[in-house]
Amino acid sequence: MTNSPDAIGYLQQLRFFLSKPSNIKLYIAWMGAKRAGYLLLRRESTSCFITEAVDERFREAGVATGLVRFAQECCADLTAEILLTNTASIKLHQSAGFRLTGDDGRIAIYRFKRGQ
Repeated sequence: MTNSPDAIGYLQQLRFFLSKPSNIKLYIAWMGAKRAGYLLLRRESTSCFITEAVDERFREAGVATGLVRFAQECCADLTAEILLTNTASIKLHQSAGFRLTGDDGRIAIYRFKRGQ
């Protein structure tokens, strides 16, 4: 989880992908032949941490909503760590049924548990 709105270059992405731990699954969202975004799921003993990012060109097209729904199908218990200033991501997760469980003044913690 980066908790950063900064762009990540292709080389940095490739390095991460080649060295990622086995508890991390990475999914790419495509719009036609273009990469529109990604979903990263990191399984831990207590929950599965979710991170999604969507290319600016594809925002407002439902890509992030689709990624979150896919994650909810994959994992019954999800945790999202979101910068308090990232209102778009907060709204997305709230609308998908995530509930605020706390914050540290900079990062909010949202949880989703299937069936609750």
